[in-house]
Amino acid sequence: MPQFSESGTWKILASAIDRAGNFQVSLLPEEIQVVSNPQDLSPPQLTGLNFTPVYIDTSSSSQQVELNLNMTDDRSGVFSGSEAGGIAGSEEAGTWVNVRSPSGSQNLWKYLGPVAGSPLNGTWRANFTFNQFSEAGTWQIAQIIARDRTKNDLSVETSALKAMGFPTELVVVKPSLVVDGTISDPVVGGVVQDEVFGAKAQVIIPGNVLVRPTTVAIDVFQDPLNIPTPAGFESNPSTRFVNIVLTPTPVYPLPDPGLTVVLPLVNPPMVPGTRLDLFRVESSTGTLTPALDSSGQPVVGQVDGSGLTATFAGIARLSTIVGLIPLSLSVEIDIKPGSDTNSINLGSRGTVPVAILSRTDFDPAMVDPKTVILAGAPTVLKKDGKPMASFEDVNRDGLLDLVVHVSTQDLKLGKTDTEATLDGLTYGGIRIKGKDSVKIVP
Repeated sequence: MPQFSESGTWKILASAIDRAGNFQVSLLPEEIQVVSNPQDLSPPQLTGLNFTPVYIDTSSSSQQVELNLNMTDDRSGVFSGSEAGGIAGSEEAGTWVNVRSPSGSQNLWKYLGPVAGSPLNGTWRANFTFNQFSEAGTWQIAQIIARDRTKNDLSVETSALKAMGFPTELVVVKPSLVVDGTISDPVVGGVVQDEVFGAKAQVIIPGNVLVRPTTVAIDVFQDPLNIPTPAGFESNPSTRFVNIVLTPTPVYPLPDPGLTVVLPLVNPPMVPGTRLDLFRVESSTGTLTPALDSSGQPVVGQVDGSGLTATFAGIARLSTIVGLIPLSLSVEIDIKPGSDTNSINLGSRGTVPVAILSRTDFDPAMVDPKTVILAGAPTVLKKDGKPMASFEDVNRDGLLDLVVHVSTQDLKLGKTDTEATLDGLTYGGIRIKGKDSVKIVP
């Protein structure tokens, strides 16, 4: 009877089985009186949990994942058990964890042993082996079972772990690594397209960026990876996640001018010219980190004229990459100031003025006119290269508004469109976005 066991009358339950398999359980008349002060009536408490790493690639080899739990117990201490002792939940078991595949068809049960601290406040660890070709997708911690020395049990499932703020997910990817093309002459370079997506997913390699003949494998993931979006960006990825592998692996970072990649959009079409920032998955942490060019600056791309793909140039390092849209600052705009209907004849060879209105909390002088795009049409540049823009008080509120002109023929609007969207950037790199009504006329 362990120290701190519950006080009171304990009953004795006996079980027996004979060689023929007959099984009987009986409650014996004998009782045990237990006196304990203090008592331990509370199960262990989970105070910390982490995976390392949280993103693995099982396409070419098995991968190791370390799981650490921090636990406390108020009296008797967490029971360690033994890895050889029974199954999870048995009398001999200590702390166990069940990790389940996306389909639920693969389950990994693992015993956790103590590695630091004490039974009253310590760290327990398990090392999982994810074999090559393990199921791709988001694996979940399905259940954690822990017991203290007086047999108080803790059982926590996925939903409860999430409610406690603990991570529960491990992302497993399994790119096919099928070679889509070869750069036979690195002096000349070349273009390699994905066999499935074609020109919508391609790598453009200029001459002298690579130093030896190199094969290129492009894998476009059908589903987005369950990886947290960095602060300052829209939560849903704008492009598909694409894994690109160069073999043999070049020395990173690549020299100027770097690589250019074209990525397919998740929900096309998008407004051409829309800014996207390129991120890559950092395999050691499972997080998204900005993709950098050879000078160490973040790679910024834009939606192509088709509205179906986005192009990113100057990339100095590859892995699994994705394009994200920066969160935008909502602004008020007025298309064709002074007009109530905002009528637009798409066949006109002129320009359409659009005003970005001032507010007490927003000064349009912060906006770079060269970055303004209205419905896919950029600001018109004059012969000297300066944008066709001016400051006017178009709504007569005593505050100057920024008025830019875009080419009517460049507007990506249809005959039935009733709204146009403006995108742009401040000089500080903050994205702005505004909308106004339009009426398309013959």
